[in-house]
Amino acid sequence: MNIPPPLYPLFDQGLLDEVLRPLMSGKEASVYLVRSRGEVCVAKVYKDAQHRSFRQRAAYSEGRQVRNSRQRRAMQKGTGYGKSLLEAEWQNSEVQALYRLHEAGVRVPVPYHHGENVLLMQLVADANGDPAPRMYDLKLSAERAISIHPQLIREIVRMLCAGLVHGDLSEYNVLLAEDGPVIIDLPQTTDAANNRNSEKLFLRDVKNLANFLGRSAPSLRKTKYGPEIWDLYARAELHPDSELTGTFKQKVERIDPTRALAEIRAAEAEAETRPLSAYQLKKQRKMQEARAAREAEQAQRAAAKTRPEVQGGRGRGRRSEQRRNPPARDGAQQARSDQRGEGRRRGAGPQGRDAQPREDGARGRPVRDRRTQPDTRRPRDGRGPEQSKGPRDQRNGPGPRDQRNGPGPRAQGRPADNAPSAGTDAAPKKRRRRRKRNRGGGNSSSSGAGQHPSQ
Repeated sequence: MNIPPPLYPLFDQGLLDEVLRPLMSGKEASVYLVRSRGEVCVAKVYKDAQHRSFRQRAAYSEGRQVRNSRQRRAMQKGTGYGKSLLEAEWQNSEVQALYRLHEAGVRVPVPYHHGENVLLMQLVADANGDPAPRMYDLKLSAERAISIHPQLIREIVRMLCAGLVHGDLSEYNVLLAEDGPVIIDLPQTTDAANNRNSEKLFLRDVKNLANFLGRSAPSLRKTKYGPEIWDLYARAELHPDSELTGTFKQKVERIDPTRALAEIRAAEAEAETRPLSAYQLKKQRKMQEARAAREAEQAQRAAAKTRPEVQGGRGRGRRSEQRRNPPARDGAQQARSDQRGEGRRRGAGPQGRDAQPREDGARGRPVRDRRTQPDTRRPRDGRGPEQSKGPRDQRNGPGPRDQRNGPGPRAQGRPADNAPSAGTDAAPKKRRRRRKRNRGGGNSSSSGAGQHPSQ
């Protein structure tokens, strides 16, 4: 068969003699059956990150320590160098877990060599010497399922005593060898003490095994080995040979409020007697300054609210006080006030078309009704409203274009601007509107409608 490129360095180093056949391919790696120095073993070739389908990797890698600060920053930022370090760390975690669990007595394959994205390890065989099948590939009887389940539970206990949680344990990651089950696929193992998700992952692993074996033996689904084992581990009472019953009852302890308050007060008293550090003194001083500034601002706001009413300053308070207590007026002020009031009373009335012109109460002059009376005011130049021209006509006169070119072709067949027209004005609409605006907006019906302003 064709040799995979990642296995070339192992041939160059003399570790491999022959590649027999591919064994299986998973979401993390591809496994090949090889011959190394006359012995049949397994070569696990890891896939690249873009070809992997393992999800939620961060939940498994939490708690893994990286001593080099530069490498740790690169892995956190996700740079190219950091991604390569993550790949190497993901592969090294399986190798380290295999060595660690093998020393703890857990049934896992024995690692031989690791390098260049390849892990060379022991072949797990069945009674005929062939590669052992996965537990998923077999149809188990109820008796065999009941016999396999305690063995797997004991292997899980040994793993937890070694400080590791598999994290992805299921029927796909258990091989049934001649002498018992063997656990494989360990790159996602988590540290039970430093990973916050370790309890959830551990309970899920135990539940997966119980659910699969419960298909053959339904009584296994009612067991509660997971909470029982984790409770012993949390209380530091778990050992590889600890007796397990498969039942668990959560202990509920009542809290004594008097005892809790006594502990809180004792802690406060101890904190008060303890001298403060320089940082704590600085923080306390800043809090005091902020409190003083806040109190001063509140005092200023309260003084600003009471000042208009008490001192008679500007604002709503002074106006309201003047309305309640108006100041005394002399004779001249009272006469002017009466005159303004009399003018307002005389000017008030109906505003219809037949209403009489009213007089302004302040100055006593008549006010023109724009709807019924023409504008009789004389402009400053001495001419009447019909003879006056706007400031633009008086200032500019004919434009340079009119003097240079003369009237355009459109204006050749129409009368001149100063020529009278029969019934209508021959000037453009804009000019008529401008002249009407210069007259003061009055109605021109009484002053000769239809006549040109120049007449």
